Amino acid sequence: MSEKKSSSSISFCGLLAIAFIVLKLTKVISWSWLWVLSPLWIPLALALVIFIVYFIIKLIQGILESKNHNSWIKEEAEKHKAEWHAGIPEVNKPLSFCVNKKWHNGRYVDGKFKIIGSDTYFETAEAWYYK
Repeated sequence: MSEKKSSSSISFCGLLAIAFIVLKLTKVISWSWLWVLSPLWIPLALALVIFIVYFIIKLIQGILESKNHNSWIKEEAEKHKAEWHAGIPEVNKPLSFCVNKKWHNGRYVDGKFKIIGSDTYFETAEAWYYK
């Protein structure tokens, strides 16, 4: 039979917390318990701050990308104003449609936009016009 070996280790912060607790209990230091236990909560607080900053940055990026995307659609609408159509496109008539800022040539089939030569369908398109 093989022996199972397990190893456990304490992190630097854990050792520092143990040292501070021993020093506090032996009255070598007279710090408040908040600072004695700080090696346990400071890394957690730092990780939380990093997570919040990352989340805020991603939120701002999403807002900026959304604004850029909307302005891009408006620019495309101005370019193709004469060709632009609203409502439901005619079935099986060749058209160009836009999904996620990418233009595709296709047709409107079975209530979906279908790329020509592909089995890819899109439920909706941001914009479309007849060729």
